[in-house]
Amino acid sequence: MKCCMQGCSKKCVEPVHYSTWTDAPVDLAIVFEANGTTWEKVKNMIKKVINATVPWPITHIAMVTTAQTSQTLLSFNQLSDSWDKTNQVLKIIDGFQPEMRPGNLSKALKKAKKIFKESNGARKDAIKVLFVISDANLGPDAESALAASKSLRKSGVLVNTIGVTMEMSLMYSVEIATSDYYVWPGFDNELYAILDELQKQPGGINHSSQTVGCSKL
Repeated sequence: MKCCMQGCSKKCVEPVHYSTWTDAPVDLAIVFEANGTTWEKVKNMIKKVINATVPWPITHIAMVTTAQTSQTLLSFNQLSDSWDKTNQVLKIIDGFQPEMRPGNLSKALKKAKKIFKESNGARKDAIKVLFVISDANLGPDAESALAASKSLRKSGVLVNTIGVTMEMSLMYSVEIATSDYYVWPGFDNELYAILDELQKQPGGINHSSQTVGCSKL
């Protein structure tokens, strides 16, 4: 266990192991809020991520919404036969119609855990990264959502939380993420730099230490 900052205090958390990620491609899943009031901003965030990533076959993308039934918009293997995959993903985003009612983040996180299975196209040798685009105001869903995010982290997924609005819950954003180093109030150049580092070829991510613990990539 590693002693890491979690908000305003320290907490013992599972260490992040990078040694097996060297020379690896990236499986990037995006869980996003599907609320009509913030959809335009969220849509633009997702498009920036997609346009900033190195395209297939290096990076594969999956998407899950936080709609009431937690819809899987895209699995990693869904576009396996498509040659123009980036534009296909952008069309899926443009065609999505959000709901006005609040979403269920715990259901979406559980569905994201399933998306990272090989049966849904996740690659055994890939770095597994999850972006959670949400205000993280969990309410009665808190316990279930935190348990789902813990399960994702324990399975080797690097969880990032990205705030939709300035009213984001920083406390829950930190609790959901791998550590407070992976909490973002919004998209910025530093986040894009991390995406770029993840996708460098050849060499992938190279760390001399097997356990990095609380540090950023």
